[in-house]
Amino acid sequence: MMQTRIDLQNWKCEGPTAIITDRTVAKLYGNALARRLNCPLFSVAGGEECKTRASKEMLENALFTAGFGSDATIIALGGGVVSDIAGFVAATFCRGVKLILIPTTLLAMCDAAIGGKNGVNIGERKNAIGTYYKPAQLLIDPHVLSTLPDDEYLSGTAEILKHGLIWDQNLWEWMLSSFDAWQSRDLGFLEKCIDWNIQIKSDVISKNKRDLLNFGHTVGHGLEMLQGMKHGMAIAKGMWTETLWSKGYDANVKNGLGRFGFDLEIDADFEKLWSVMQWDKKRTKEKLYAVSIADKTLKEMTFDELFANLSTTP
Repeated sequence: MMQTRIDLQNWKCEGPTAIITDRTVAKLYGNALARRLNCPLFSVAGGEECKTRASKEMLENALFTAGFGSDATIIALGGGVVSDIAGFVAATFCRGVKLILIPTTLLAMCDAAIGGKNGVNIGERKNAIGTYYKPAQLLIDPHVLSTLPDDEYLSGTAEILKHGLIWDQNLWEWMLSSFDAWQSRDLGFLEKCIDWNIQIKSDVISKNKRDLLNFGHTVGHGLEMLQGMKHGMAIAKGMWTETLWSKGYDANVKNGLGRFGFDLEIDADFEKLWSVMQWDKKRTKEKLYAVSIADKTLKEMTFDELFANLSTTP
């Protein structure tokens, strides 16, 4: 994935352009960028609840009403929700238009904006409809992370730690040893972290190991949709539960996730959680799969196995 460092306060874009963002980012950066580019800005409320077919249709109708056609450039300015829905719009609007991603969250910079995935939710089915559509450009300004709320910063950290566990132990160890720099959001730390994670995810995809990126997500997505918690917090719980399921207690994983402040306990109705998990995209007609961190592969997960590990005190 080719990505370029930019200064969002001075960056410009040529040609028919539209910005898609959420209302929070619009106030912080979007409105100013739209004025500088002299282009319209379309916003969604933000959060998983706006990742719907209705939101996608609303954005498409707005683009057509504003006169955009096949020569349009869509700028997705925001976090993972924005890149998901704007990417889906770009992939299908006039059968595909130019897409530029400008992520504004740690989660999007290190994970969601990498690899071309996009989509919307349908009820409790997360990312049920979508495509793979590569952006023409990925533009990153780490300075915008200074305005990111603490819970969003922590949420993005979960995916970074996941990359260390599934692919590069050196990243995991570096994160633990760089805790102070992480906590203070040191710019040099963030730049190295973002570059490292982009490279890891690109390597995983290029080597046809994309399934590994789902570590923690079978349980995590279920929790996210059932309880409405932030993505990274749900994935951290999912990673710990799937670690217990695949290899048993691992102090390195537990203490590492705990070091960054993740709550690993799951307080949910197990049967309701299992029911929501059945909508996971890795599920076949009869079986549910999760990533085994023990041998880095997909394996069948049963309710009895999940229940046994959810009942284990973190």
